[in-house]
Amino acid sequence: MGRPLEHQDLQAALTQSQEELERARQRLQGHREGMQDAIRMNAEQLASQKKAEADVLRDQSKRISAYVAMQQAQHGSIRVL
Repeated sequence: MGRPLEHQDLQAALTQSQEELERARQRLQGHREGMQDAIRMNAEQLASQKKAEADVLRDQSKRISAYVAMQQAQHGSIRVL
């Protein structure tokens, strides 16, 4: 078998492990920040898309109302039972 680990060897191994752990934490933090940025951008894009869709629906509603009003004016009021 090999020689028993000395205090200095154990200390060096611990220091190396702690440094690796810190690098892993930094990578994880970077990944989390990247995910948060992606989520924020997706939310902004979705909100913008929903606003555009709502604008289109409002415009369509106005056009339909104007068309119905024009038809009623041309043909008199139409009553539906």
